[in-house]
Amino acid sequence: MNVARLPLPEPTAVLRLKDVIATGQVLRVCCGTCGHTDEVAPTSIDAPVDLPIAEVRRMLSCTPCGSRWIDVRQSAPGRVPRAQNIG
Repeated sequence: MNVARLPLPEPTAVLRLKDVIATGQVLRVCCGTCGHTDEVAPTSIDAPVDLPIAEVRRMLSCTPCGSRWIDVRQSAPGRVPRAQNIG
């Protein structure tokens, strides 16, 4: 039996904190426990810039409930966190 092999998928690039900073994006942070969502400037996080975004979530906790079940994603390019958006 001759089975055609599918090509292996290309490895995905690891998104790092420095990549988000370079593109001017912000991080959208969401609590998996209470649902609280906020936008955070990546420069406000005290972490090495080479740290993968997946690792950043381990450093954060939810302000309202204290949970450490956090999801971190990049936001749209050019977005400014709401706290910095006030004129």
